[in-house]
Amino acid sequence: MLHAHRVIIGKPGTPTPTFSSRFTSFTVAPEWHVPQSIATRQILPYLQANARAGSDQDFLAENNYTLYNAKGQQVKPTAVNWLKVTPKNFPYTIRQNPGCGNLLGNIIFHFRNPYGLYLSDASEFREFERPYRALEQGCMHLDRPMRLAAYLLGPDTARAALPTEAECEVAPTPRSFYLMRPVPLHVRYATCAVIAGKLRFYPDVYGQDAILRRQLF
Repeated sequence: MLHAHRVIIGKPGTPTPTFSSRFTSFTVAPEWHVPQSIATRQILPYLQANARAGSDQDFLAENNYTLYNAKGQQVKPTAVNWLKVTPKNFPYTIRQNPGCGNLLGNIIFHFRNPYGLYLSDASEFREFERPYRALEQGCMHLDRPMRLAAYLLGPDTARAALPTEAECEVAPTPRSFYLMRPVPLHVRYATCAVIAGKLRFYPDVYGQDAILRRQLF
């Protein structure tokens, strides 16, 4: 085993699917394009609550978000009547700028998949210390991501001048790195594994063992 990393995965209600793909590139100091489902289900209620309370608080600006209309033009959030916007009629896109607090952290790894998933850093590093890490909406977060980035670049690491996490936080400028050779990625779900010659069992967070047991017996 070359490297071992702790991973945060999807909650039981929004499990991380299993699939195979290939790492093709990664971006340091990434800008987060907020999925429409998250924008309408999680962010819109905050904006409407502030509007109902008559608050001058700019939730988007305070969280380093930028609002755009359907034409890609930047819109001032305080100029929108959020009480008239509904999840079915949400003509905006939201992006979170690079920097501290970005939900993607300092790096995101790109790979093709039909689920819109990605592997990224995490903004809350303390979550990696938790024994139970099925906490996300399906996506995966990785601890020590720069170590994986250096491994993927291989001999090109020195030439590519990969920044440190500290440098990303000080100067959060997006920069993409493309791999000379794509690296296979296999996402699998297992509740046991052989470690150092011994069988080790893990919690069945998605309840798949019970389904398999019923199918077998």
